[in-house]
Amino acid sequence: MDEILEAVRMLRRRLEPAPQAVVDQARAAFSWRGVAASIAGLEFDSAVDDDDLARVRDAGSERRLRFRGAGRVVEVVLVDNTRRLAGQIDPPLAGSVVLRHSDGVTSTAAVNHRGQFFFDSLRHGAFSLRNVPADRGLGDFETEWVTI
Repeated sequence: MDEILEAVRMLRRRLEPAPQAVVDQARAAFSWRGVAASIAGLEFDSAVDDDDLARVRDAGSERRLRFRGAGRVVEVVLVDNTRRLAGQIDPPLAGSVVLRHSDGVTSTAAVNHRGQFFFDSLRHGAFSLRNVPADRGLGDFETEWVTI
């Protein structure tokens, strides 16, 4: 076991450290994570999951994401060169959605009776969504971080 640890230490000394911006974004992402929140994993990203023909047809006009976890699905469409976001929560839950950027800047949008929410003027970089249901007994629900 000591030999393995020493080999890992030697390898680590040879590698360059992560850029400070990457370290800062990672710390910010974990600082936002709520203890009581359920995490929704990224299930689909049209930037990488669509077949080649679909990507050619779409020509990059929109990016679709789907997150799933804890009995909820969040579907998101990024449009206008990823400057606007339209999303839907299934099953629909009254409440709000908080758009969180890795630098700590947040925006909040109401969720309508169909589970839909909208954000304008997105910034490029890492973001995550946090659903805050009006019925606090349901618990918060947040997505993995994604970069646009």
